[in-house]
Amino acid sequence: MKELMSTILLVSALALASPAVAGHGADRQEGHHGARSMAGGDLSATMIHRLVRAIHNLDLTEQQKEGIHAIFQESREDLKANRQAAAERRKQLHGILTAETLDEEALANVARQEGDLLTERIMIAGSVASKVFAQLDQAQRAELEAMAEKHRQHLGEHRDRRGDHNF
Repeated sequence: MKELMSTILLVSALALASPAVAGHGADRQEGHHGARSMAGGDLSATMIHRLVRAIHNLDLTEQQKEGIHAIFQESREDLKANRQAAAERRKQLHGILTAETLDEEALANVARQEGDLLTERIMIAGSVASKVFAQLDQAQRAELEAMAEKHRQHLGEHRDRRGDHNF
């Protein structure tokens, strides 16, 4: 359990270190400062995207590459189903918000369903991270931690130069 928690914390640190990285390339739907990925632009999407990018910087064996690829492939269907359900929730929400009168009960129901979908995405991302880290050796995990720390420092310096502060 302790290892799982440290894994989730590391992935969260990687994700929180750069919330604008989700959505590079073809998945990019907005400009650099507010990028969203295909999975909806929430923390789960950022976690997975950041993990994929970090993994590509490691010197992996062929066996590790195959195992990690299989892990991401397994999660793809779960995330696809979740995205489809989220798209349906958005359609429902649009209908509720554009109706002549606001149905607060329906709105609350859609909000609860959206919360459940977000929870599911975060659980999927956490599971992916845990399985990926299980494929790595101690040195590779340490290298990921060092990458995350370097990135956090870089972002902190960037915020200091811009005067951005999160209080």
